[in-house]
Amino acid sequence: GSCTMKYNPYINEYAANLPGFTNIHPEVPIKDAQGSLEILYNIQEMFKKITGLPGVTTQPLAGAQGELVGLKMFQAFHKQKGEKRDIIIIPRTAHGTNPATATMAGFQTKKINNEQVGIITLNSDTKGQIDIKHLEEIISKYENRISGIMVTNPNTSGIFESDFKQVADLIHAVGGLVYMDGANMNAIAGYLNLKSLGVDAVHNNLHKTWSIPHGGGGPGDAIVAVSDKLINFLLGIQVEYKDNKYDIFQSKRSIGSFHRHFGNFAHKVRCFTYLKALG
Repeated sequence: GSCTMKYNPYINEYAANLPGFTNIHPEVPIKDAQGSLEILYNIQEMFKKITGLPGVTTQPLAGAQGELVGLKMFQAFHKQKGEKRDIIIIPRTAHGTNPATATMAGFQTKKINNEQVGIITLNSDTKGQIDIKHLEEIISKYENRISGIMVTNPNTSGIFESDFKQVADLIHAVGGLVYMDGANMNAIAGYLNLKSLGVDAVHNNLHKTWSIPHGGGGPGDAIVAVSDKLINFLLGIQVEYKDNKYDIFQSKRSIGSFHRHFGNFAHKVRCFTYLKALG
């Protein structure tokens, strides 16, 4: 599968195993971690450019955890607005982790007082893309109960969702948010601005697109980028550069942490090396 069938350059392994990176303690004082923070800051800024989105967290450990992070931010966003939204829309062509992630996030599919809550499955059209007519029917029925939609793009059928912007506009019109599963970013990285597509959150599997070795149970990694709406809810620790030094901070309404520190740091070094090699 895509987790293993890609290139893992040896130079990445060399860089990740440099003593300055492998010997540093996670709790070292900030002034003594400037080199590692520089890597994290550059990765953060690179993925803002790669996705076109203004906020990035480097903490999630895998694509599926990135999805969970996205949905928990969706929930925090709606909660802050005082809205109770209990519906998440997932196309049939979505990555298999999406419905599992939505369930774990609390969107349990069941009926309460004879009313459907949880996951609503969206049909495909004859081209293997999202059925816009079916989406409009779902939106008409559930409207302001919709928390958001999770779309894998290109989808699991290997087809680019050419109506993605229209889908995003329809969801945004009723106050919902748009999650894009970045499992297949290989096909679109460097070609598309996800902000222009209407994406509110996206994960980038470092082990699928950005050369991280993963397979047979090895550690994965994911970077989640978000729109302006979700910046204040970003999890984990952010890195900033000011007064000629790197420092860390947490977002104002952060949903907390899903892991210690910055995820799998050595994977960030591998990804940074790969990106610098590509330009």
